[in-house]
Amino acid sequence: MDDRIREIVLTVVACIALASWSSCQRERARLEPVSIDTTAVREGDLVFRCGYGMESRVVTTMSNGIYSHVGLLHHDSILGWMVVHVVPGEHTKEEGVDRVKCEPIDSFFAIDRAGTGCAYQVDCSDSIAAKASAYALRKVAEGVEFDHDYDTADSTRLYCTELIWRAYLSAGLRLIEEPAHPHPLHPSGTGIIFPSDFIKE
Repeated sequence: MDDRIREIVLTVVACIALASWSSCQRERARLEPVSIDTTAVREGDLVFRCGYGMESRVVTTMSNGIYSHVGLLHHDSILGWMVVHVVPGEHTKEEGVDRVKCEPIDSFFAIDRAGTGCAYQVDCSDSIAAKASAYALRKVAEGVEFDHDYDTADSTRLYCTELIWRAYLSAGLRLIEEPAHPHPLHPSGTGIIFPSDFIKE
């Protein structure tokens, strides 16, 4: 069995094994909504969450991390703290397409989307973090779509961690050198980025 097939098989097995566990976690976590201390955050900080679906569990299993999704904070003078992110499966029926979006932090951490979560400050100046936020907001304005192929080499569509990586890269900061994890379906191609790659111990 070659490496590509082995990786696909392991991913499928992980999905099946974690499906029942995820449904139990969903019921328990609904009683404990994620709460973030927004008095301690700044423009451009990162927010992480882990949901309940099989996709979330596969990401945390493959990355050996806690979180499956990440967004970037933006403070709106009227609406308060917002999160810029891109994720599959959260588009409206009218829209029909997953795009980079900016939504209230309470929506990002809604009890049906997040069982766990945290805020994380990148080790950089406020100006760099603000520039990263500005980049992410431009992608909202441009209507950039979610990259269902998770192809880091193609910047015309983005997945969640790629958005964060490119946002800080545009501000002159490399959060990681290069996407190093083999793509589970295309191991010989460009690597992918996991949320845990951004968290420095």
